[in-house]
Amino acid sequence: VLVAGSLDEALALADDLPGEVMVAGGATIYAAALPIAHAQLLTEVHLSPEGDTYYPEWDRSEWVEPARVPGAGL
Repeated sequence: VLVAGSLDEALALADDLPGEVMVAGGATIYAAALPIAHAQLLTEVHLSPEGDTYYPEWDRSEWVEPARVPGAGL
């Protein structure tokens, strides 16, 4: 396990590792990583649970959706 105190530090640590880098937020981490992201793996949940933290706003027109896989639903 590697621990980093910032996104920049984490990305520097990841430079020496094989494979893809994936980001797991909180909202602040997602917002910091989104401008440098090459892909997003998103799950759309068609519910409105209570909460005060959200994925950052992003412009869908700047991204290409290569696939959509429907889930089993609730």
